[in-house]
Amino acid sequence: MGTKAVSLDINQIIPLVLARAGYERRRLDMGNEGTQILNYFLLRFNFLTDEDVLPTLISLVEAGIAMARQASKSIDPSLRLEKFLSSIVRFLL
Repeated sequence: MGTKAVSLDINQIIPLVLARAGYERRRLDMGNEGTQILNYFLLRFNFLTDEDVLPTLISLVEAGIAMARQASKSIDPSLRLEKFLSSIVRFLL
């Protein structure tokens, strides 16, 4: 009998998705604003690839929104994932 790592509870899904999305957001910020030396080492050791950070971040948050809606018929009243996604869009503009 297997167990799920995360049950389909909106109060568990949202913080988990936000934590992972925050990590990807920091990778994106570092790629845009980090120092040249730090970026060199991150790229050299394959910790950072600029071309896949943004699509990963967006798809991660979108998947989190879908999982949260699947977990609960009611939406998150504070719209935390949607606000995070809109902050990414504002960051790009």
